[in-house]
Amino acid sequence: MESFLTSVEKLVSDASVKIQRMSDNIFRKQYNISKEIKGQRIDEELLDNHLLINEKFIQSGHLETATKFWQFKIDGETTYIRYGSIISDGSLKERAIQVEQHNDEATAQKKIEALIAKKLNSGYQGWVR
Repeated sequence: MESFLTSVEKLVSDASVKIQRMSDNIFRKQYNISKEIKGQRIDEELLDNHLLINEKFIQSGHLETATKFWQFKIDGETTYIRYGSIISDGSLKERAIQVEQHNDEATAQKKIEALIAKKLNSGYQGWVR
């Protein structure tokens, strides 16, 4: 039974990464690289940093309901939050990316932990690493 659950978890994780990559490609096409988020110009490196939430960073996560997703990444004193809708075909429709600079890493961590608790209480499920 345990190996079955492990297999299912791996399938879900792999599917989540594939969906993330498809969504990232849509994001690149939909937004001009020069678009600004909260006054920060998105260059190619910054774009890669907050698109590779599931692949690069230790403190990240993906939570979802049947119709919505919410992702986060903590990179030092900066938090990145990405959220939107899950379309019936399984693709993600992004609504926004929020980039926020905090005074220190502990403050960034506390903010994300509070948001995770709120999302889990609202019925979101997923993974945090």
